[in-house]
Amino acid sequence: MITCIQFTQVTVLRTNLLLFILFVGRIFCVSAESSATGETHALKNPITQAERSAALNQEGEPATLYFPTDGFGSSRDTPNETPKDASAPYPGTEGTPAIPLTTPQPDALHPGGEASIEFNVSGKVSSVEEDEGIPGVTVLVKGTSTGTVTDIDGKYQLTVTTGTETIVFSSIGYIPQEIPINNQSIINVALTPDVTQLEEMVVVGYGAERRADLTGSIASVSVSEKSNLANTNILQALQGEVPGLNIGAVGQPGENPSISIRGQNSITGDNTPLIVLDGVIFHGNLNDLNVNDIEKIDVLKDASAAAVFGSRSANGVLIITSKEGRSEKPQFNFQSNFGFNTVSNPIDMLDGEAYLQKTLDFRAAAGLEANPDNIEAYLSDKEVENLRNNRETNWFDDATRMGTIQEHQLSVSGRSNKTSYYIAGSISDQEGVALGDRFSRNTFRINIDNELTDWLSLGVKTTYAESDFSGIPVAMESALYVPPYGNYWANEELGLYDFRPTDDNLAIHPRIPLYVENESIRRSLFNLFSAVVNVPSIPGLTYTMNYNTNLNWDKEFSFFPRTTVDGLNSNGRAERNHREASTWTFDNILSYNGSFGDHSLSATLLFSRENRRSELTNSTAQGFNEEILGFNGLGLGETQVNSSGAGEDNSVAYMGRVNYKFMHRYLVTLTYRRDGYSAFGENSKYGSFPSAALGWVLSEENFLKNNSLFDFLKLRASYGRNGNQAIGRYQSLAQVENILYLFGDGGGTVIGNSIGTMANSGLGWETTTAVNAGIDFDMLGSRLSGDINYYNSQTEDMLLRRQIPNTNGFRNVVTNLGQINNWGVEVALKSVNVRRGEFEWTSGVAFSLNRNEIVSLYGSDANGDGIEDDDIGNSWFVGESLGAVFDYTTDGIYQLNEDIPFEGYEPGMVRLRDIAGLDGAGNLVMQPDGNITPEDRSIIGFKVPNYRWSLSNSFTYKRFNLFVFLNSIQGGGSNNFYIGENNRMYNAFFPDRLNLPVSLDYWTPNNPSEVFPALDYAAPRAHNFYEDRSFIRLQDVSLSYNFGEQLLNKLRLTNLNLFASGKNLATWTNWSGYDPEMGTSIGDFPMLRSYVLGFTITF
Repeated sequence: MITCIQFTQVTVLRTNLLLFILFVGRIFCVSAESSATGETHALKNPITQAERSAALNQEGEPATLYFPTDGFGSSRDTPNETPKDASAPYPGTEGTPAIPLTTPQPDALHPGGEASIEFNVSGKVSSVEEDEGIPGVTVLVKGTSTGTVTDIDGKYQLTVTTGTETIVFSSIGYIPQEIPINNQSIINVALTPDVTQLEEMVVVGYGAERRADLTGSIASVSVSEKSNLANTNILQALQGEVPGLNIGAVGQPGENPSISIRGQNSITGDNTPLIVLDGVIFHGNLNDLNVNDIEKIDVLKDASAAAVFGSRSANGVLIITSKEGRSEKPQFNFQSNFGFNTVSNPIDMLDGEAYLQKTLDFRAAAGLEANPDNIEAYLSDKEVENLRNNRETNWFDDATRMGTIQEHQLSVSGRSNKTSYYIAGSISDQEGVALGDRFSRNTFRINIDNELTDWLSLGVKTTYAESDFSGIPVAMESALYVPPYGNYWANEELGLYDFRPTDDNLAIHPRIPLYVENESIRRSLFNLFSAVVNVPSIPGLTYTMNYNTNLNWDKEFSFFPRTTVDGLNSNGRAERNHREASTWTFDNILSYNGSFGDHSLSATLLFSRENRRSELTNSTAQGFNEEILGFNGLGLGETQVNSSGAGEDNSVAYMGRVNYKFMHRYLVTLTYRRDGYSAFGENSKYGSFPSAALGWVLSEENFLKNNSLFDFLKLRASYGRNGNQAIGRYQSLAQVENILYLFGDGGGTVIGNSIGTMANSGLGWETTTAVNAGIDFDMLGSRLSGDINYYNSQTEDMLLRRQIPNTNGFRNVVTNLGQINNWGVEVALKSVNVRRGEFEWTSGVAFSLNRNEIVSLYGSDANGDGIEDDDIGNSWFVGESLGAVFDYTTDGIYQLNEDIPFEGYEPGMVRLRDIAGLDGAGNLVMQPDGNITPEDRSIIGFKVPNYRWSLSNSFTYKRFNLFVFLNSIQGGGSNNFYIGENNRMYNAFFPDRLNLPVSLDYWTPNNPSEVFPALDYAAPRAHNFYEDRSFIRLQDVSLSYNFGEQLLNKLRLTNLNLFASGKNLATWTNWSGYDPEMGTSIGDFPMLRSYVLGFTITF
């Protein structure tokens, strides 16, 4: 009712203002004409007629308005005539015409006074979010001044000249829309709300804020806008979208990508950000969420924004918001897509002819006979038989396929006066490129909110997911390494593969894992019950209660028959594993929002309790004389072993937050949170985490208000301290473990107990203190907007497992040690490059650079040189970045006739640099000593990236939309960033028996490679081969088409969309394995390239 009243008031105001302007204009027009002709015309009750015209609009009937243009029509000639479509009597106004603005008259355009052809158009204007009509929408014939406005129900009537014109629909708060008439008499339009970036509401944790009022570093991604992309996991929709948010790639269906925000804040602790779903902490699997059920994701990056979650937010926060009902009329939405997966960058292996040549080259390099006429003597008996019978197998092609993708979703949503609802179900089925690699998922979601009274609302949000990972994929390593003449069948009639295609154990048949009987099912149930009380006696005061449960049930059943590796060694092995986990969270939130003149104040208080439990049962058996029952017959096994476990931990939190705004120009946010976690030591269970942030909207200052460059400009600064509780249960306690003791003199083995770990009652919080400075801007009439952030964080009391002298019976203990620093720069830009007619081109750019440094580790100085010791075993170096690569420096390949200064090296071997040695006193000296020793190792690069960038482009023409997204991670630089080990593509693995990649152009006397060593190369000093992992990827391309109103009206639909999309279509890189981002090569699963066709129907 309030909304309707507001709309009515807006309509009245708009109509009266419009008529007043026209009335004044008519006075000026009449005055001018009177002056010119010397005549005087009296207006007949102009105010009364204006009021009646306004009343007509209020009563719900539109009136066509004719604006004088070019002098073709003259009100002076027939001032009291009424346009044809405005002359019809309306209820309560019979015989009272609306004020004629201008009346088309016979003129030079219509010789002889013939009237122009008139074409009537009518329809309804509504919102894409709600089916109700929008009153007060301006309906204008493009290029003219002929137009009208919609009535209170959103309906309009309009008379045009030919029926071939274009109508422009526009209204404050909505994106204008142009529709050609094309002789249609009924045109219904759904306008899209024009929610500017500054007015957008952003979820900030236990509340929401206008983006213009934010003081923290927060980014938002509309997931619903990415429904046309080939995303099977919600995180894929975020990949490359937000600077500082790092989402990894996946190579298998159902796989969760890695995720981090602003680098690595912890060395051994968890660096995964906190996940919040619909306002509560989410402990489930993100793969259980259907992408199409999600409306948006807000990313909280700085300490101030994330501080409301305290101990859980040192690595940032992802706040996921699911969809809700908006339309008064039930809206049904069905989306279906089909597609397929292929290998994005296959590794080509040697064919039969090249494999035989490789065999000869290896023997020559090893000093053995290498006679082509005697090639059969160098092969296994199985290879000889297949060579003689011309049987050659491409094992990779045999182990892979074109995997299929299909996903279908049906949802219904809507709202009434008091209730909103969203109900959806989905079915997803994906095949990987490897045989046996498959994932399917069924989800069901229901969101219901009901306003019981004007002060009490209740809500329920439930999501159920069942995921099926059943099946064991083929052995991808064997699919590349088995020689082309390896034997395929042991018994083709019985369908038995040859276990060992080459008579040895170096590579099994790639399809052997398909014999494993496997059932892997995961189920999850997420429930959220909420109540919101608007305290009647205190306006602005609200109490919210959220109670959430998250239940997970996993089962993994497997049976390994004697035709598999495990089954052969154990005469058949079976296992049944059950795991259950449950979490409940109880949040009590008291919030207040109030405005006092130029002052605005909001405050939030929180008390939260959380409990997590899990239990597992594992049963195994082996030694099966009868395999027919598989994992359902563990009792048939000769040896049976059972084990079980359970655990529980608890958390408690108190939080207070205050937001203050003065004239929406000066902004302050203060937050304090105190957390307790049961897993920490008895003396350190609680931690306190304060934060503060300031914002200054410069564009509201007088000195910038009238500038032509910036529409909005804001400076931000924040400081905060957050925690990390990323340790397992009972880590601060001394834990008991079983030991086996064998008594002498023929005694048996008995089971005993001993203390296995050392207690640490002082084990406490890993804390991160961070500062952030940022600028938000919107400029050039909103053609360019974005934000720039600089951050610097310091993590102290890191959770590390420290090695200790074992004189006390323990080798290590978990404790708080060390310090690591992080800093970086982030830039996000959005631009409207072209907006001309029915064509629009928009772009988005994201750039991020992150650097970290280990400031301190254990604080030890074993050699007394005054410099803190490094941890070479873990590649942790004080003063250096995480991800350091500590190895020998390579410098090409030794060639024939080259002077080789080191003993044990010969042509075809990798040249290692002599850069250091020990002096007579045993001290390291950074000068060559004539030998290759471990002292010649140094930091040769880092695994972490140098910088990341992405570029999105969206092209819209009429009803077509093309979206292109490029994503890139770059290395290089003086520190040699983003390198990865790729030994299998450089150094042959058992070259006398296994196959090789075609790209491994190994050294021979006739092929003096400077990159690849000889086939028989065995490094005197073990070292690795590294490659630059930099890449630019064409990550997403989508083409979609939205059908027009004419077809939709015939089909009684509100939306029909067809789309085609592709993912990972091309990658430009120097990495020679499968994929540089995943760092995958031989033995891994390849990156998936996906193609999808689909459609969306809404009615």
